[in-house]
Amino acid sequence: MNSPIKSSAGSITTATHDEITSKHRALEKNVVGYRLSDATNALMQALRYFEDNSRPEREQLLKSGLNKTKAEQVAFTWLSERYDHLLRLARDVVMRSFAADNKDVTPRAAICALAILLSGHAIKWRKFSRSRPDPTTREWLHQIFRTASAFGVDSVVLSVRIEERQFDATVETLYVRALLLDRFSSGNLPPTRLELLDNWLVAWMGSLWLTREPMTGEPTLGVNTAAPQRGLTPFVAGDGAHLFLSLRPMQRQLERSIRDFHRGRIFPDWGIGQSVRMEEHVAVIEFLEREFTLIEAARAQRSKRFSIVANSIVGVFFGFNEICRMAFAAEKLHTVSGGGGEIGIRNAIHLVDVSDGGIGLDMTDEDARLVNVDDLIAVRVEKGRPCVLGVVVRKSNLQRPTATLIGVKVLSKQPVYCAMERVDEANSWQATEGMLLAGGAADGFADSVIVSEQSYAANSLLDVRLGARTYELRLRRVRQQGVGWRMAAFDAAVAL
Repeated sequence: MNSPIKSSAGSITTATHDEITSKHRALEKNVVGYRLSDATNALMQALRYFEDNSRPEREQLLKSGLNKTKAEQVAFTWLSERYDHLLRLARDVVMRSFAADNKDVTPRAAICALAILLSGHAIKWRKFSRSRPDPTTREWLHQIFRTASAFGVDSVVLSVRIEERQFDATVETLYVRALLLDRFSSGNLPPTRLELLDNWLVAWMGSLWLTREPMTGEPTLGVNTAAPQRGLTPFVAGDGAHLFLSLRPMQRQLERSIRDFHRGRIFPDWGIGQSVRMEEHVAVIEFLEREFTLIEAARAQRSKRFSIVANSIVGVFFGFNEICRMAFAAEKLHTVSGGGGEIGIRNAIHLVDVSDGGIGLDMTDEDARLVNVDDLIAVRVEKGRPCVLGVVVRKSNLQRPTATLIGVKVLSKQPVYCAMERVDEANSWQATEGMLLAGGAADGFADSVIVSEQSYAANSLLDVRLGARTYELRLRRVRQQGVGWRMAAFDAAVAL
């Protein structure tokens, strides 16, 4: 691609995509002959030149809609490749800087910081470009940080340029920022919001520190730097983590940011947040609050895991209609053959992880494209046991070819299928169907009913027969919904 890059003022810079790519290729050839301090400076200058010349294009792309044009997708891919290329060069210099025969120890902290900074950028831009995560990214992150720690350069305070600003940072704080981006980028934040979240992480770097012992009574993420494919995960005693990140400082920073918004001040006072709608900021706040809540709950959930073999095949049913028709059928109870045929699912689905609160499914990319966030699904994890009912909350590429992780929030482990009657618009009773979900409250306040999108109307009546009794339900507010289904609260009474 040889298109010029427009500046924010509308003028045309002299650096085209091809020219920047050529500069990076020339640097790759020459950097091996540079002294280590010169190699580090050359990479810093290359990153600065690339970002200064691509900034208007990057900002424009990040504000584009979810439906990318072919030209936009090509540009996203090119930007991702540029960060990947610079990252590979930085890793090579890191290896040279810690070689046994190297006497120039001065640039070690600087090149480690640059490599880890570029790792965070590369993780983010692979997400933006819809590219598969690099399976070596975490391993390199851990290795660079372990080495920096072993040589005592992980806590050296450096002035690090991120975009057009200088920030005080250490190898450790940049490492945490990269791991948090790795964790958060597996969610469903579109590019604008993930970029905004990264701006917040950069501004919060002074609060992103690791401890060697978990903080008692605080929600904590843990990391094992010797586990190549493990990132930051909710800490549970005995899980092998040896470095810990308390969420309390981040939660306090988020609270301060919210107070600033209430006073009319945009946080931070730089970056993409200055030119996007307030709704984008609110969405990121809600995302972080939801993530913090899930992390706090994860320890209890992980201590109650089912004894299911990971990577086993499970039966999965998709959508309200298929679940009602097949998931509760007697002929399906003692098999893990699922459904999905009507929407085009063709391959076996494997269980990655299961807990009281969530299920992880391994699907082929081909099949996973047919599944969307907020889809209702039912999963039979064992033959002869009821299906677990859940809703898709996350889709992310697994770190191996042609596989996608589908994250499912459990709505009920024992949903009850019921034939029902509803009052239609003509005030007549019509046959319908749905599922009852028991909540955790003893008084039944948290109980819900799932009906089709067509059957739901606020304050309408349902008749449900359970055993010898018929119950009259009056549908109340919608607690959760997706295409084709509604999960609603209800008031119940025994019908005469």
